Amino acid sequence: MPVAKIDVETLRCIAGVSRWELCIRLKNARRDLAELEARVEKLLQEAP
Repeated sequence: MPVAKIDVETLRCIAGVSRWELCIRLKNARRDLAELEARVEKLLQEAP
């Protein structure tokens, strides 16, 4: 996800468009998903 889009979503959360707790959970979930995607990509590249 582009950095600019993440920043816009963070600003929306700070502005009160969404509940802050949900924004933090969403941010963490996106980070975890990106890490998982990177691991899967690496495993696929290493597969015969």
